[in-house]
Parts: sequence; structure tokens; C-alpha cells
Amino acid sequence: MKKILIVDDDKDLLYSLTSLFSGKGYKTLTIESGTSVLSLAKIFHPDMILLDIKLPDTDGRSVCRKLKDDPGTKMVPIIVTSAVINRTEIKECDASRFLEKPFDFKTLFSTVESVI
Repeated sequence: MKKILIVDDDKDLLYSLTSLFSGKGYKTLTIESGTSVLSLAKIFHPDMILLDIKLPDTDGRSVCRKLKDDPGTKMVPIIVTSAVINRTEIKECDASRFLEKPFDFKTLFSTVESVI
């Protein structure tokens, strides 16, 4: 079973994404803040991380860079999401893909399938 770590501060979106991915046979772990993503990723061993840029406690780009700098998580594909588009900053954190919010679930799922 493939595992996805979902990081977003929108509780409704987390619930919807958990339902979507569970229905497609994925195991999910959700978190609403960025401060403990690295430690959770090392414990959960996700096949992919879905990471929002705007988090209440930190910037998702810095979380992305920490994940990519760590030997234990650097190979995990990361899809970053944001309503604010700045592709240069996305490339700087070495994310696999970028999805602009709001996104539809069909596009999200096909993007996830393409990186896992």
C-alpha cells in the first residue's frame, strides 16, 4: 500500500484528501503544521508528500528544502501546493511538482500517480 504524507492547515481539505486517497487504496497521514514534518516523514516513510506552501508556523518551501537536504527523505517526491504562484521559489526547494490551489481532485490524483 502506497503512503502519502499530507501537510496543510485546512482541516476540511485534509479530511477530503484523506477520503479521496483512502478510497483509491492509499494510506495517509495528515499534519496541519510544518514543524514536525521531517520527523514524521522519517517515521511514516511516505512514498510521496503533498505539502502546502502557506503554513501557520513555517513556510512550506523551507520544509521542502529540509526534506530534500536530509538523506532519509531526499528521494521522496514532493508535490507543493499554493494559491500564490512563484515557480522560481518552487524550483529552489526541489519539489517534484507544483499544483495551484484550488485544484480539482482528478488533476491532483493524476499528478500524484505520475510521481509515485
